[in-house]
Amino acid sequence: MSDQPNNFADDEIDLRELIRTLWDGKWLIALITLLSSAVAVGYALLATDIYKSEALVQPREAASSGGLGTLTAQFGGLANLAGISVGGGGNSAVAIATLKSRTVVEAFIREKNLLPKLYEQGWDEATGKWKATGSKTIPTIWQAYGYFTSEIFKVSENKRAGLVTVSVEWKDPEEAQQWVTELVARTNAHLRAEAIREGERNLAYLEQQSRSIGQVELQQALFKLVEEEQKKLMVAKGGEEFALKTIDAATAPTKHDRPKRTLIAILGFMLGGFIGVLWALIRKVWQRDR
Repeated sequence: MSDQPNNFADDEIDLRELIRTLWDGKWLIALITLLSSAVAVGYALLATDIYKSEALVQPREAASSGGLGTLTAQFGGLANLAGISVGGGGNSAVAIATLKSRTVVEAFIREKNLLPKLYEQGWDEATGKWKATGSKTIPTIWQAYGYFTSEIFKVSENKRAGLVTVSVEWKDPEEAQQWVTELVARTNAHLRAEAIREGERNLAYLEQQSRSIGQVELQQALFKLVEEEQKKLMVAKGGEEFALKTIDAATAPTKHDRPKRTLIAILGFMLGGFIGVLWALIRKVWQRDR
C-alpha cells in the first residue's frame, strides 16, 4: 500500500518529462513534419493521373438440354471417341482464362504496337528507335505481357453473381476505354473462331461415321450428335458476343482514379509528425546517456 503513491508520482514525473521533451523538440518536430508534408504534396502534384475504365460482362454457359444429357449418358463413349464435347459446363472458366491469356493479350500488344507506350522512358519518339540502354535489353512482348497484366489490365470475377469486371488503368482515359472494349471483343472473336473450327471438324467426322456405320441404333445416335453440333455451330456463327456478353460497356472516365492527392498529403503530414516525435525522443535519450 505504501508503494502506490510513489508509482503515481513516477508516472506523473514520466508524463511531465515526456511533455517537456516534446516541447523542447517542437521546432525539430515541426520542421520534419513540414518537410514530409512538402514531399508528399510534391509527389501528389507531380504524379501522373491514372484513369480506370471498367466493363461488366457475363460469361455465357453452353446450354445443356435434357435430351442432350440423355444422349451423353447413352452414347458418351461414341462422342468421346470422336473427341466431341457434348456437355455444357466450364465455358465461364475458359472465357475468363482466355481473356487473360497470352494468346489474346500478347497479340493485342503486338498489333497495337504498345511497347513504346508501355516503356516510353526507353523510347525515342523523334528517331522511332529505342534509346541506348547500356546493359538493359530492349523490352520484349513477353515482358510487356507480365507488366500489362499485373499493372494495367485487371480481371475480377464475382462467382456468386456470375459476373466479371474487366478494367484497364491507364494515363489516357480514351485509350483505357478502347483497350477494355477491344480485349473483350478479341476474346469473343478468338473463342468464336475456335468453336466454329471445332464444330466444323466434328460435323465432318460425324457425317463420315454416319455413312460407314450400318447399325440403325448407332446411326440414330450419330444423327442426334450431328443435330447438336449443328446447333452449337449456329450459335457460334450467330453473334459476336459468343463467350462474354457485355452488361455494362466501358466508358472513358472523366476523373482520375489515382493518385489520391488529399490522402497522400494527410499521410505525409502524419508520417512526418510521427518521425519528428520519434526523433525528438531518441535525441533526448541519447543526450541523457551521454
